[in-house]
Amino acid sequence: MLAEADPVNGVNEVLGDVIGKFTITTGSNITKSENTKSFIVLQIDNPNMSVNGKSQEIDPGRGTTPIVVSSRSMVPIRAIVESMNGTINWDNVSQQITLTANGSTVNMWVGKKEITVNGVKREIDVAPLIQNGRTFVPIRFSAENLNAKVDWINSTREAVITYEKLK
Repeated sequence: MLAEADPVNGVNEVLGDVIGKFTITTGSNITKSENTKSFIVLQIDNPNMSVNGKSQEIDPGRGTTPIVVSSRSMVPIRAIVESMNGTINWDNVSQQITLTANGSTVNMWVGKKEITVNGVKREIDVAPLIQNGRTFVPIRFSAENLNAKVDWINSTREAVITYEKLK
């Protein structure tokens, strides 16, 4: 659920559409699972993203925002992958982007629709691009191939990325 909650002070404010329902039970015998669900929320033309309910700039100090290209949501990918405890590498000569997170590796090249996912060649319908010195990639394709789920909220133009975070 996209919400801010402060049960001690009786605050429960829903910030967006409900993507799940859950019950919180408190007590002295609480155990924490090794895996927890995490989420990232991005909105087209908004320079901020929410990571597990905490707002932060996507590209601090630059005002970079997700954009739409050929009906596809494109994002400056570094902040997203790093929020997933992943790594991103950039090869300036070949203009190759390597994303690694959640046991998967995705290789993309600026201006090319052919990519690799864990060494297997695939094709995407919108090639990565550079705009204002930042590399943008298709959000759904990138996140889903890093073992995350992407939901689109059309009314607010938001993408919600949900993934398992290993502790």
